[in-house]
Amino acid sequence: MIEDTLPSETKNKLFVIEIESILRQFILLQKENKIDVNNLKYMHQPRYDNIHSFIKNKYLEINQNVVFKYFQNDNKILKIFNSFNYVEEKFLSKTTLNSILKATTHVTRYSNLFSTSESNYLSYCLDNSLFSDALSLRNIYLHGASKHFSDEDHRINYLRILNCMLIIIANINDELIYKIDTLEKIETNN
Repeated sequence: MIEDTLPSETKNKLFVIEIESILRQFILLQKENKIDVNNLKYMHQPRYDNIHSFIKNKYLEINQNVVFKYFQNDNKILKIFNSFNYVEEKFLSKTTLNSILKATTHVTRYSNLFSTSESNYLSYCLDNSLFSDALSLRNIYLHGASKHFSDEDHRINYLRILNCMLIIIANINDELIYKIDTLEKIETNN
């Protein structure tokens, strides 16, 4: 628990530490099927685009131009990719998934914790590994470079960090639900 009375600068630092800890714990769970907290200190900062999912082919991603080229007469598929260039496969019927896969080879399927858009956003907000003009709030707060921020800057960064935390928690929650459901199915079948 983080005290609400703490200054935003301190809360931000504590939140970025917690984000990194949560991601490291998930990586250990994903790799080793358990979390040994002693191993957390030996882990490097996780890259958001390289954290694997428990779910095989979690995301299906397709270029917007390809969507319009191959599916210009299919309103159902156009509607699916209307806002984003990716979708979680669990939201597609087998018929829709098969029609997409048969229509074009310009589809990427991958099994990461975050979609490409989400990992880019997290990287932009929290570090500068992908974007030279990134906010890199994790780096700023962990390396003590936040002294020049005003109280309003800290408050805005607090909201940005909370937004990142919500994305991370929502994705990990989905993963854990999938993992529990999978384990229950295995136990039921045995």
